[in-house]
Amino acid sequence: MERTHVQALVDALLDEAERTHPGIEYTVILSAENSLLLPLHSTELRREIDGIDGYYRTHVYRDTEVFAVPEMIDWLVTAAPLLGRIPEAAGATDYYGDLRTGEFGTTPPDPSELTGTHP
Repeated sequence: MERTHVQALVDALLDEAERTHPGIEYTVILSAENSLLLPLHSTELRREIDGIDGYYRTHVYRDTEVFAVPEMIDWLVTAAPLLGRIPEAAGATDYYGDLRTGEFGTTPPDPSELTGTHP
């Protein structure tokens, strides 16, 4: 199966997050429509929390939760550290990707950019 532009950008975000913050778990956040372009690796994210084995029912890609937001601007993809389980996650970087250009960085988009959509 050919990789979509959404998958390519999410892969770049996750690769950078894993390279710069090893051991920190991330969540991918994107529009509901774009989440459909990201392969579903599983519907269960298995984790042990406080010694109890369990799982979250969610869209899983690369052992990462994909959080689809219906109201999210369609060109924006975010990878954010999952806070709460690992104290060091509070200091980890958020990554923001732009599907219009395929580029990403650590600076959030200007609020004035969050009113349009890409073609």
